Amino acid sequence: MVTGEFFRFFRKRGKQKRAFTLIEIMVVVLIIGLLAGLVGINVVRYFDRARERTARTQINMIQQAIELYRMENGRYPTTDEGIQALVSGGYLKGKQVPKDPWGSDYYYVSDGNTFTLKSPGPDKTLGTGDDVSAE
Repeated sequence: MVTGEFFRFFRKRGKQKRAFTLIEIMVVVLIIGLLAGLVGINVVRYFDRARERTARTQINMIQQAIELYRMENGRYPTTDEGIQALVSGGYLKGKQVPKDPWGSDYYYVSDGNTFTLKSPGPDKTLGTGDDVSAE
């Protein structure tokens, strides 16, 4: 009886305990690790771009306050007065000059007729390729 033996073979296999091998578990852990690494890299990039956008937004806000200062005073704040003149004059809200998203002070230089305003960027050093200014 061929069919009886055929079904008996499957009944015996069905009663055996089936478990994952160590290699199968390691492959799954490796795949999960690779996926987590890819997601982590993209999250870090997202946060870096968000900080840069925040810096640009703050720079634009400070520039608008500087222009308002110039319209009311006939000149830009000098380098010595700095951005602090905007806070003490009520052009910027708050009690202190805002810091960039990386915790550094904004760089401000003015001769009274023109000005430069930028953030040192993630490396906190001016003059490098990651400095942030308004576009």
